[in-house]
Amino acid sequence: MLLTCCYFLSGEDDLVPSPRSPYPVMTRSRSGVWCSLAYWEYRERVGRLFPVINPYVNIFDNAPKSDGFCLAAVSPPHSQSFKVRKCIGRGVTLALDESRVVWLYNRSDCPVFVNSPVLEPLFSRAQLAHKVQPGCCAKVYDFAMAEQLRRIERAESSDWGAVGRYDAASVRLSFVKGWGANGYRRQCITTCPCWLEVLFNT
Repeated sequence: MLLTCCYFLSGEDDLVPSPRSPYPVMTRSRSGVWCSLAYWEYRERVGRLFPVINPYVNIFDNAPKSDGFCLAAVSPPHSQSFKVRKCIGRGVTLALDESRVVWLYNRSDCPVFVNSPVLEPLFSRAQLAHKVQPGCCAKVYDFAMAEQLRRIERAESSDWGAVGRYDAASVRLSFVKGWGANGYRRQCITTCPCWLEVLFNT
């Protein structure tokens, strides 16, 4: 599934809401951490969790004018993922808007691939990765929808064993390399050289 733009970038690093978008980015930080970032290379967690307090965070490998989570700073110098990681460049930005919806902006020159509970059928066990092309954005999380999923989970707890565990509080994304049940050679994200787990504080 190809996800399209609703925001655009002005200049090299500034985020500017599109005039057509009803979702302005928050201008003031909410108190506390609203998500944490875990960086992975294949099956190995690299570095510590990166807590996010500000309403947006940049995740990048090489973006001289940006601040945020720099993957080059935590990745080993001779990492097997070095060549792929260098393609990430300015990377992505995650932004929390006033409606408690999270948007992903692809600022790199390569696609990113996202698996999220808000992009799948209810309690889907399929590992589908949705492609976000360079210069585009996608809605990747909704705190209100996540709460609805948790209520349904509690109400249907007697049938939960037949469905399997479902995590409504996290999003996974891979850089450059696609994965999942929709035709990619890699069926699991742990076979991707560079990927990120976004853990939401719900």
